[in-house]
Amino acid sequence: MYATQIRGWLGVAMVAVGLVKGIAEEKVAASETPEARQVRLFKKFESMLTNAVLTGRFTITGKKTPPQEESYTIRSVRKME
Repeated sequence: MYATQIRGWLGVAMVAVGLVKGIAEEKVAASETPEARQVRLFKKFESMLTNAVLTGRFTITGKKTPPQEESYTIRSVRKME
C-alpha cells in the first residue's frame, strides 16, 4: 500500500514538473523570432529522435504465423541543406 502511495505522489510530481516546463517553454517562445523558434524546435526534434527505437509487429498476408516483432533504431537525425 505504501508503494502505491509513493507511485501516486510521483505521478503528481511528474505532471507538475511537466506543466511548469511547458509554461516556461511558452514564455521563451513568446519572446523569440520565428527563425530562432524554428532552430530551437529542430534541435529538440533532433534530440528526441536521435537513438530512438521503433518497435512493432508485422504479419504477412496469407501466412498463419503469429506476428513477428521488429525493431529499428534511428542513430541520428540532422537537417540536410
